[in-house]
Amino acid sequence: GNSGQILSTNGNGQLVFVNNVAGGQSSETVEDIVTGDGIQTEFTFPSGTIVTVKETILLFIDGVSQPLSTFTLPTTTSISITPAPFNGAEIKILHLGIMQSGLASGSSNFVEDLFVGASGQTDFTLTEEAPTKETILVYVDGVSQSTQTYSLPNLTTIRFVNAPLTNSSIRVLHLGIATNGNSTV
Repeated sequence: GNSGQILSTNGNGQLVFVNNVAGGQSSETVEDIVTGDGIQTEFTFPSGTIVTVKETILLFIDGVSQPLSTFTLPTTTSISITPAPFNGAEIKILHLGIMQSGLASGSSNFVEDLFVGASGQTDFTLTEEAPTKETILVYVDGVSQSTQTYSLPNLTTIRFVNAPLTNSSIRVLHLGIATNGNSTV
């Protein structure tokens, strides 16, 4: 095989070298940056990265994380954002490069939990198990949270050190990363 290739089976016991891709994406993290004009909603990936599963990318507009519901993939090399990012907005598209083989058992897509902060509430119930802090990304009002700001007292609960503000938007993105028996990535 060549550099960057992996061994794969055709299901009949024959092993062949193939390019290390899944969901149309390479195993490398790629960052695309484009600029909004207040009108355009569809943007071609400058890197030419091919994406078939939208959950394998993170979208930021002026540094603020955007929920999955704000964008679609009209083609494998473009993203459509609703509403149109304002004139001069920096649009960062981060292709995570997570391979199907690295996803947790039974998971081919990321799972997104959305919550709204309530007065004094620190615990929120997750829809998927999160065995370690490294298997999730956490945002409050679009701002990425350090792993020091929360804990995981059990597999399906996230506990914030300080309660998010009332009516704040809380997003937990499960990366779908498989763990070994020690719950390490």
